Amino acid sequence: MKQFCHQCHHHCFHGCCDWHRHRKTTESSSSSSSSISSSSTSSLIASIAKIASYLQIISTKFLLEVMGASGAIWGCSDILSLRNAPDGATRIRSLAILVGVIFLVRYWWHMKHWWQFERDYLPIHKMQRAAHRCACFQMHASNFVLQVLGGAGAIWGCSEAIMLRHANNAMEWRMASMVVGSVFLIRWMFQIAANCSYLVASWWSTDDPSSIRTTILQWYEMLVVKLVLEVFGATGAVWGFSEVVTLRNSDTNRFWRPIAIGIGVIYLVRWICHLTKFVQSERESVAAAERVAQVDVDDDDDVTGPDEFAISEVADLQLKESTDTLNTTASLESLKSLDVSVTSDEHASEFQHQPAFPSLLVPLKGQTFP
Repeated sequence: MKQFCHQCHHHCFHGCCDWHRHRKTTESSSSSSSSISSSSTSSLIASIAKIASYLQIISTKFLLEVMGASGAIWGCSDILSLRNAPDGATRIRSLAILVGVIFLVRYWWHMKHWWQFERDYLPIHKMQRAAHRCACFQMHASNFVLQVLGGAGAIWGCSEAIMLRHANNAMEWRMASMVVGSVFLIRWMFQIAANCSYLVASWWSTDDPSSIRTTILQWYEMLVVKLVLEVFGATGAVWGFSEVVTLRNSDTNRFWRPIAIGIGVIYLVRWICHLTKFVQSERESVAAAERVAQVDVDDDDDVTGPDEFAISEVADLQLKESTDTLNTTASLESLKSLDVSVTSDEHASEFQHQPAFPSLLVPLKGQTFP
């Protein structure tokens, strides 16, 4: 058994316990250079901020991805009335715990990768998707659980946690949760189609910030997706996971409701901060685009002015050359006519002064003396 576990760990979970930081050399060199140039107070503040960012990432991912996965299964089963069947609650609870364990293993790998490289996993290139089918399946399956089921379960669980849902309006909230889940299902299907190259890459891409489609997608992701999945999802994750692990029941609802609402308020403040930064970045990008457009217009004006001046100069030169050519031609023709007249006059005068006895003079051309 021990050998089997060792082989399974070596082949299936190879590297799961390797927490060696691959950015250690760069960090040490940068820290050594910064320690010389900066004071101890600033370095202490920077280290505290870095630790706080790590804690924020660790807690957020555990809450939204591990507890959220179990809460999504539990909440969607209640939306679809699957827990009303005999032994339905027990089976769904076992399934939710199993999904939570699977996402706990996934959380372990993501945290290890974040600690080593200080970033999340890079997206799989489309030329490598055939060789990484398991990774693609894991990515889309995780998105289905966390986003599609999580979106519907977030509405369902959060409405109960803040006491908006009760027995009298359960059907209305069930329909609202199904609508939200359907919207996120369509979004998930578009993501798969874009990832598998069934859609044009630019259709779902947000690389072009100047297009209207990109602006709509960015605002939709910020206003709708993040609000539902991170704010409502955090509240619903605490509310649903506490019931999955049998910590919450009808007697302890008063204890868990303030906790769920408090965590929801914390993530609401976090979402507002992200929204403020997003609006500020959008304003800066719009201002930068306007500046670039103005610079292009100024460059076009600068280029157009000399070109028009050069064209006018060329036209003047061509007109001058044509005028000079006409004048030269006229002068040549006048000189030619003058030369003809002079030649005719010379021949006439030569004919008039020719002697009557040419034999007494030098013989003319073609003539000989007798």
